[in-house]
Amino acid sequence: MAVTAAPAGVRCIRAAWIAALLTGSMTAAVTLGASLGTNGIDYVPWMWLDVVLIAGLGWGLYRRSRVAAALMLVYFAAAKVLAVRRDLQQLDDPAWADALESLDTCIAGGWVVALAFTAVYSLGLYGTVVYQRQRKRTETRGEAEQALQKNDSCQRFSSKRYRPF
Repeated sequence: MAVTAAPAGVRCIRAAWIAALLTGSMTAAVTLGASLGTNGIDYVPWMWLDVVLIAGLGWGLYRRSRVAAALMLVYFAAAKVLAVRRDLQQLDDPAWADALESLDTCIAGGWVVALAFTAVYSLGLYGTVVYQRQRKRTETRGEAEQALQKNDSCQRFSSKRYRPF
């Protein structure tokens, strides 16, 4: 049994869709807690849209979509920026230290986790671009080989039916 190498970027894509699965699970848990009133967060029904959007983008990452990878990276970064902004709006005179403290204590688990997930989503975007580029080259090369085989004048002599002797 021969082992074939995985196409370029597949590991990065896999890490990104698993990160999306984790992000969606954490968001669903926080949303469920807010809807039940157990975690002290004000519940807004639109929070479920966030869960569905993350799940859809995660599915797109699983399907190796460049658009989904780019949207997931932008969406995750924007969500973190908006969470910090919302926390800073509650303060009278916010400073940089307040911004870091807000990011460290936000629901997502801190700035280290936010940077890690941002890095994984960036790698996912890189992986989808590399994968799609390689797939396109392979398809183009395969179509070119098929065209050459179809138009090959020597092909008719290589068939099994033709036996000159």
